[in-house]
Amino acid sequence: QKTAYEIRNCDWSSDVCSSDLIFYDMNREFENFVGNLFKKYYKKPNWVKIQTGEPAWNTPGEGTRSMRPDIIIQDEKGDVKNIIDVKYKDKLSTGDLYQLGFYMHEYGKKMKDKELDDAFAILPKSYSLSDKTYTSTRKEKTVHQKILDVNRCLELIKENNVTELQTMVSNLISTD
Repeated sequence: QKTAYEIRNCDWSSDVCSSDLIFYDMNREFENFVGNLFKKYYKKPNWVKIQTGEPAWNTPGEGTRSMRPDIIIQDEKGDVKNIIDVKYKDKLSTGDLYQLGFYMHEYGKKMKDKELDDAFAILPKSYSLSDKTYTSTRKEKTVHQKILDVNRCLELIKENNVTELQTMVSNLISTD
């Protein structure tokens, strides 16, 4: 999904105007915005990893293919605590749920003492969205859909309200 902005250049003496369109990849912009929020306002920013790829599939003769969650939060031992996928859309698809389920499965296999049972999908605020959960029927893995009010974030950034931003970020990965 892209958003276009038109920039007009006018030479008023000759009544000649030209315009250029600039396209923004809103998926990437929203991913970067949320990633930066976590890097700056998560209580332990050095535990936050952005777009870190790891081998996920081996294909004989072709090598490996990677998985790359948008955000991973690790603990002091380097174990994955949270997996976050950022989506600039108004609804999670079945494919989005499969993707997060695969991340939970693969990262959970690497941890010795526990499995990963929860993952988070962060979407921008819109009139039709609200926080909700999706729970798999067999393994009871849960994807938490969390809604981010970007306008509120920008207000808090402008006010330099670090405490409120830290609370907002923490709430995005809360299972309550």
